[in-house]
Amino acid sequence: MKFKNDKHYNHFNRIYIEGKKEKLLKDIPMDLILNGIETIVKGVLHSDFLKSSKLSFKQALNYSIDILISGILTLKGLKIYEKEKKLSKLYKF
Repeated sequence: MKFKNDKHYNHFNRIYIEGKKEKLLKDIPMDLILNGIETIVKGVLHSDFLKSSKLSFKQALNYSIDILISGILTLKGLKIYEKEKKLSKLYKF
């Protein structure tokens, strides 16, 4: 994968390892998660999609993150994520 020497990859790798250790993440290969992130960024946040969907950039980003995060977290991780999401200003449209 093209990210392997990237500082973001290394940072994500540390988060991934810690999340697995704390049983917050499902047993999904990290490269598959990164590929999902890349696909979302390239597809959903593409200006043609945004124009046709009538979503704002912020809405499209938040929905996309929510779909991805919900898919990789365990129940324990989801509980923490939902609690944090309620407190976050990022999810207020």
